[in-house]
Amino acid sequence: MSTIELRQKITEQLSHIDVSFLNGIKTIIESKVSDRIYKLSDY
Repeated sequence: MSTIELRQKITEQLSHIDVSFLNGIKTIIESKVSDRIYKLSDY
């Protein structure tokens, strides 16, 4: 599959996603966002 074919296939699939579904995902992600700073460790 060429990159052009792959791009067309992905675009086709994305066009089937409902806007209300995307808004729901956005709401879930925004509700999980925190203003805290996380410190990464080696654990």
